[in-house]
Amino acid sequence: MNSFILPRKTTHSSLLSKLHEQGILDGHQGDLLLVVPPQCFLMASGMALLAAWGLEMKSKGRNVIFDGDKETCDYLARMNLFRLIDFDYRENFNRHTEAGRFLPITTIYDEQSVYMASNKICDLALHQFDNAQEFLPAMEWCINEVIDNVRVHAETGVPGTVCAQYYPQRKLLDVAIVDRGRGIKDSLGERISLKNNEEAISRAFERGVTRNPEIGQGNGLAGTQEIVRLNKGELQLWTGDTSYWLTSDRENFALIPEYQGTGVFMRLDTCRPIDLSDIFIARPGWSFIDAELQRADTEGGFKVRQECVHTGGREPARTFRRKLESLIQNSGEPLILNFEGIASTSSSFLDELLGRLVLTLGDEKFRQFISIVNMTQTIRNMADVVIMQRRRNS
Repeated sequence: MNSFILPRKTTHSSLLSKLHEQGILDGHQGDLLLVVPPQCFLMASGMALLAAWGLEMKSKGRNVIFDGDKETCDYLARMNLFRLIDFDYRENFNRHTEAGRFLPITTIYDEQSVYMASNKICDLALHQFDNAQEFLPAMEWCINEVIDNVRVHAETGVPGTVCAQYYPQRKLLDVAIVDRGRGIKDSLGERISLKNNEEAISRAFERGVTRNPEIGQGNGLAGTQEIVRLNKGELQLWTGDTSYWLTSDRENFALIPEYQGTGVFMRLDTCRPIDLSDIFIARPGWSFIDAELQRADTEGGFKVRQECVHTGGREPARTFRRKLESLIQNSGEPLILNFEGIASTSSSFLDELLGRLVLTLGDEKFRQFISIVNMTQTIRNMADVVIMQRRRNS
């Protein structure tokens, strides 16, 4: 069995270099052991690439086995990498709902999976960002476009992969989308004569360039590039033997070990919302926020046990409150908070969720925009107390 040590900082570029150095990037025979060093850090781009490559190994009947640093292996397990590639790993931790600061690795294989992955990232934003109402439309547009490229253009034999990570201290959102398909040059080559992968990438960033106008308009990467540039974020794309990198207003190309497929990494500054009406793609008429309001309306409101990892502390309540504050601005009807199945909560949870909502909205708007259902009398009494204390202390 061949083996190698993962780079201490695993990005897509460091992982590609290591796989190439070991002679196992493509055409590897037999199982492979990956050793995780202490304090190993995996960026979203390295994680998504590792998952896509691991899925291909699995499809060929080859096993990828992990050993080494327990803390990092637990993180890989939480990100669903081991489940995807069928690596048997003993999980000594409790799994919670995915309303936290990351999106576990998600596979892309059809229209529904594109929709679900995009929605999960949008929901993460609503839970984590104070300004989600402003930031979300442009983010939603470019993420949906790039993810959908896997379904429409890649023609991959194994699913593409998506993952995301939010860094609250730096207010940065990382998103990576990777496939093991035919690559941009072969895709655009159906319609355009291209000399090399650098030219293929350059043409892909042009407005209206597509392999087939009946399939797509060719604005996805062009719009994404413009959004990232205005956001002063970071965009990386790799396909074939070429990678592209954009940060602020600087961009360059570099040669890399030959890669089958395409990968995209975006880092967005969540403090710099971009108005879609300021760029050529304009503002969409229907957003994730609209869809989330409609979903809640048909499902009897926002179910607290689904929105919050637990009801015993402030952090889950804080992220849920952020989401509600963004949604209220678009809702013409009261938002229903459904406490069905919640038998107990802490006072700090209720204060962070309801007390602070009253403080932010005021009594009249709180009664106008928030409707609470299926709350036990004990929890209702506790909520009344924390709301009264908030009013008294404000």
